[in-house]
Amino acid sequence: MLKKLPELIDPVVFADRESHVVGGLDISCLSRLTDTLFSTEGQLDVDLQFYRDAQVPKIEGSIKGNLKLICQSCLGAMDMAINKSVKIGMIKSMEQADRFEEGLEPLLVTGEKIALAEIVEDEILIDLPDYPRHGDSCEYYQKSEAFVESKRITQEEPANPFAVLAQLKKSGDQ
Repeated sequence: MLKKLPELIDPVVFADRESHVVGGLDISCLSRLTDTLFSTEGQLDVDLQFYRDAQVPKIEGSIKGNLKLICQSCLGAMDMAINKSVKIGMIKSMEQADRFEEGLEPLLVTGEKIALAEIVEDEILIDLPDYPRHGDSCEYYQKSEAFVESKRITQEEPANPFAVLAQLKKSGDQ
C-alpha cells in the first residue's frame, strides 16, 4: 500500500500488481475544478485499490472530502461534502465500454501514464451539480422570494385600458 499518492501511474500495471494507494490530494491540484470552486484550500482523502477481475483491470475505492463551491445564485461559498464511491473498468477501445457491467465507469487507457489527480478529478466532476446553489437557504433566494411576496401584497389590480372604451360604449347607448 502506498502512503503517498503518485503523480503519474500506469493503471494497468497497478492492476497487475494489485496496488493499493491511500493518501491526501490537494484540491489546488484539480485544475479543471478551480472555476467552480470558491476556495482551493483543503485535501481530498483518496483510497483506491487496483486489481484484475476476469481479465478486466479495475479500480475500486473512495474519495472523501469537502469542496467549497461557488453558489450560482448569491456567488457565496457553498460547502459540498464529497463521499464518492469509485468503480472504474479500464478499456482499450470504446467498443469495450458497451460490454461493461452496470455501475462500472470506463477509463480509456492507451498504455501511457495517467495523472492520478485526473482520475480523481474526473470522478468529482461527474458528481458536481450543473447549477450549484444553496437552495432555499440561499440569501439571494430568500431576498428574491421576499421581494416577490411584497410586490404581490402591495400590487393593486392593474387598470384595464379598455375600461374607457366600455364607458364610452355605455354612454353612447343612451
